[in-house]
Amino acid sequence: MKKLLTALFATLTIFAGVLIIRTLVIIAQDNEEFKMDFSSSSKCEAQKEIELLHLRSVVDSVYVDTDNHSLKTLILNTKGNLHKLYLNHDRSELFHFIREKDSILKNLNTDSVFVKRGNFKKCFKIDYGCDND
Repeated sequence: MKKLLTALFATLTIFAGVLIIRTLVIIAQDNEEFKMDFSSSSKCEAQKEIELLHLRSVVDSVYVDTDNHSLKTLILNTKGNLHKLYLNHDRSELFHFIREKDSILKNLNTDSVFVKRGNFKKCFKIDYGCDND
């Protein structure tokens, strides 16, 4: 019985070690680039998710990701952490206005996004064509 318990304990220890290592690898990958991927959601769900964002970031890059269904993509830098924000369904013209090095500011529970470029500041209302109920 003692040998059985020892073998069981050894197996559980190995399993726990593998699980911990796998978790650390996932955490390391997630910290490298946090993705806010709304492309698989419906338009209205995506708009609601964007309204829940709180942003104080600098735009790192702006591009159409031709390898990923031509998604309109912003890479945002928030205190050294990179975030992807997809704006494919947005009709506010934010994507066409924003440039690298612009600051982007957005408060929680709003659809207003402010872009600051030097001393110039412009407000955009995120619009995915959904009613805000």
